[in-house]
This record gives sequence, structure tokens and C-alpha cells, in this order.
Amino acid sequence: MPGSRTPRAVRAHLFFAAEVAGRQGDWARLDEALGKLRGRFGEADPTVASVTAFWLTVRDRHEEAAQWLARAEPVPDMAFPAILGTYRTYGLMDTARVRIYRATGREAEAGRLAAERLQALRAQRSATGTTCTMSVFAEGSRGTWLEYASLAANEGLKDDAVDALKGALRCGELPWAFEPALPWFRSLEGHPPYDELLRERERRITRIRGTLEQLEAAHGGSL
Repeated sequence: MPGSRTPRAVRAHLFFAAEVAGRQGDWARLDEALGKLRGRFGEADPTVASVTAFWLTVRDRHEEAAQWLARAEPVPDMAFPAILGTYRTYGLMDTARVRIYRATGREAEAGRLAAERLQALRAQRSATGTTCTMSVFAEGSRGTWLEYASLAANEGLKDDAVDALKGALRCGELPWAFEPALPWFRSLEGHPPYDELLRERERRITRIRGTLEQLEAAHGGSL
């Protein structure tokens, strides 16, 4: 089987290359990284297929995304490595699936998936209260703050999305799956509570960057 003996560190490196390119919106580099993944692990690799479907639907290439999603399903609750597109919860693949289904004539499936998942996530959010038992990271089949925020934003539920993002920022300094460039999060722009969250995110990035620069200077630039 292609790539079956690839060390986990090498596999992670190849997938992270696609992740970085996608987050930066560098589509040429992303296509190159996805090509390397297919060459190393094969087009039948479900994680390769899932990540490819994710980034294609982010780019509104839904018909192509649907073909790759068919190779990835059933998308698992968890997978390795933990990046956008690899699995349902932290990887935000339920949001991608809803978008793909809806854009390719599978409206009933899209609506059913969104409604069922949102119902479960709302119940989990209600039980969480002001604690952090609704994790920033995936825990088996349990949802995460970012899964809830992502799906709620995609369905136009701005207040639900903002509430979930507030929980994520309360429970994690800089939640990794909160990527404002993703189209469903961009749809929240102009909503004042969301815009304030973006400003808070930038303040944290500035603070963390400053701390890293201080550490680097203290170690003679060796970090």
C-alpha cells in the first residue's frame, strides 16, 4: 500500500505543508502539496481525500470536492495528523460536508446533517456552562468549540457562532482551528461581537509574538 511504511513524523510534515499553504491562501503551493500527498500515499488514502475535499470546497470547487469526499467517507471522528480537513470534529469536516452536499444538489442531506449536529452541539454547549468541558481539541465523538462555531457560522447562526468562539478563546489562548480566512467565518465579518473577537485574537497574536521575540533575544537569537 502506498505510503504504508511512512514514519508518522514524515506523514505529519507532508500534511502540515498542505495546511500552511491552505491557511495562507497560496493555492498553487497547496495544489503542489496535495499532489505530493497523493503521490506518497495514493488517491485512495481517506485522509488525503478528506483534506483535498476540504480545501476544494473552501475554494468553491464543490463538484471536485464531492468526488474526493466520496473517497473519504465515512469521515472519522478523529484522524492523524490533527489539521483542518482530516476529521469531523477538530478538522471541521462536518461544515465542509454540509457545504459540499448543499452545492451539489443534496440539500436534504445537508439540512439533516446540519440540524442533527447542531442539536448535539447545542446540548453539549448548554451542559458546559462556563467551564471548559467542551474542549478546544477533539475528544472522541464529542464536539469542540470550533466545530460548533464553524457549523453555526455556516448556517447563518451568528450569535451561536460568536458564543462558541468566545468559549474557545476562554479555554485556549489561540485556538488552532479558528482560521478567520475560511469562508464561513468570513461571513461573520461586520457582526460587531465577531469583529471584537477578531481584535482580541490579533491582540493575543501580538502579545505572543512579542514574548517569542523576547525569548529569542534572551537566547542570542538561537530559537
